[in-house]
Amino acid sequence: MDVDKDLDIRYSKLEDVVYLKSWLKNDFFYYPISNNKEIDSFAKNWVGFHKFYASLTATYKNKPIGIATLFLMPYIKIAHQCWFYMAVAKNFRRQQVGDALLKNLLHLIRTKFRLEILGCETYSEDCPLIPLLKKYQFQPVFTQQNYVKQQNHYHCRTVWERRIDRH
Repeated sequence: MDVDKDLDIRYSKLEDVVYLKSWLKNDFFYYPISNNKEIDSFAKNWVGFHKFYASLTATYKNKPIGIATLFLMPYIKIAHQCWFYMAVAKNFRRQQVGDALLKNLLHLIRTKFRLEILGCETYSEDCPLIPLLKKYQFQPVFTQQNYVKQQNHYHCRTVWERRIDRH
């Protein structure tokens, strides 16, 4: 499948939450959520940043296949930084969708929000986002062992950070 020629990145819309929920239900173990109620709350909060034009949706043939969102800070003293979350539909991973979303997110950060630091959390040692974070020079700031418990297995949480250049 040649995603590149039919891939588009646009601002997210509220109705994109339906797609995000379906991806989270299939891959919820990459996030600190456990059930459908938590998925609903998490997804609504995530896509809710669309009203600030801080959420981007990747589409393939006009169907959403990925979402990346900046979780903007409401307080002046920390408004120079934010965290982001990203999800890509499982069958579109490793096809440059995450790459395109992160490139566009970094452009948005520099041009619209003028942020200085971008952070991200991963909740599993095998999270598919980790290679992308390393590619874009995010550095692990700290790791908390046994942060998430799923059944009888514990996962760590790693916080990643990248300083944003203005060029």
